[in-house]
Amino acid sequence: MWGKAAIGAAGAGLLFVAMHNPAAAQEAVAGIRMCAEKTDDEARLACFDTLAEAWAKSDSPSEKTANTTEISKPADPLVYRVSDPDDMYVAPRKYIGKPVELRRMSCFHADVKEYRCISNGDLPLVVFTADITPASEKAAIEADCGEVKKVSSSICRKTLRFVPGHIDEDMMSGNNKRAIVLARTVEIVPAPPPQKKRRR
Repeated sequence: MWGKAAIGAAGAGLLFVAMHNPAAAQEAVAGIRMCAEKTDDEARLACFDTLAEAWAKSDSPSEKTANTTEISKPADPLVYRVSDPDDMYVAPRKYIGKPVELRRMSCFHADVKEYRCISNGDLPLVVFTADITPASEKAAIEADCGEVKKVSSSICRKTLRFVPGHIDEDMMSGNNKRAIVLARTVEIVPAPPPQKKRRR
């Protein structure tokens, strides 16, 4: 179904990376699905090549072994930069591997371990992820945002924090480009509770 290009050496290499790195397996599945949806054989093969290269680099062994002090030292908390989805659409490369915060993203539960969040700006951008944190927000999306018709509702509009692992593009109807972002996990910032009106 995917065509000869999709089942070539690039696709096999990507599956090999996923099998030997369980932490990347879910992201690999999302990437494979994204590449498989491409109808052009050359574009699909290029997509698999890019993903395989990206994960091969991320899974390469470190040249330096950390000592006990380095291992026990707590990791610095990530500082998420508030970014505009339109900016990420125009210049995607500068956001790869950097913590970002995107606001007013419309999210829905697409499939088992597959969540998508769509921008509401002028330029179409979609974030794909296999996992959402915290668990309460994940459960809320699965319960309230499991249908495409509900995506535009306010209950499914979220603020996301994540680190883009890979950004690609595909063509929609009318030859309009869409940016696709892959992230291993996405943190949803819980909305503040509604303020109670003061009685006068």
